[in-house]
Amino acid sequence: MASRLQTAFPGWLVMWSPWRRTFTAFASFTPNALVMDEPTTDRLIDQMRMVERRPLNLAARR
Repeated sequence: MASRLQTAFPGWLVMWSPWRRTFTAFASFTPNALVMDEPTTDRLIDQMRMVERRPLNLAARR
């Protein structure tokens, strides 16, 4: 499932942690490190979409 999410959401590295029983997503397009953990794919997708919709803070890149 994690590989399907990663394919559906370019710019994200997605993995499943069986020990913690969570999906973890790393954004590769944000100026600062962004890591999200969610127990279900639905919640992770909601969070990923929310991040993708918000404008990037370009001042943080300086």
